[in-house]
Amino acid sequence: MAGTDWKERLKGFALQASARNSVELYDVETTQSGRRWTVRVTLDSQEREISIADCEAVSRDLSAAFDLEDVIPHAYTLEVSSPGLERKLRSLKEFERFTGRKANVVYDTLSEEIPHGFIEGEIAGVSGETVTIKPEKGFPLEIPYGKIKRARLVFEFSK
Repeated sequence: MAGTDWKERLKGFALQASARNSVELYDVETTQSGRRWTVRVTLDSQEREISIADCEAVSRDLSAAFDLEDVIPHAYTLEVSSPGLERKLRSLKEFERFTGRKANVVYDTLSEEIPHGFIEGEIAGVSGETVTIKPEKGFPLEIPYGKIKRARLVFEFSK
């Protein structure tokens, strides 16, 4: 079996288990520590919060499928979770979805006056390929999506 074949099969099973349990597959990650592998499956939903019951149901589905189909050719630990309160923002669609929420964004050089940097503020909107971040103080910053190196939501405690 080629090195990545089992990882592709793994993702296929994760997509099926997610769909069967009415949630979306957000990510599949595999890591190795010594001889032990960890398979992390992250679930999402645009309609509701991911619950522990959702994670348990997908975990049961995947464990049974992996064992039955012998998908993973070595010892592993399966972890199923949600993206969390400070989730990564990985697409323009996600910036649109979380408009109005606070985020921190690391970006590459925008111009000679605006070197690469970091901004934290409210996602004010998305227009075409540009994300606008409005900091607590100062002016909104328009960042071309292609210049964003990484971004994540910021959890805010209730005031």
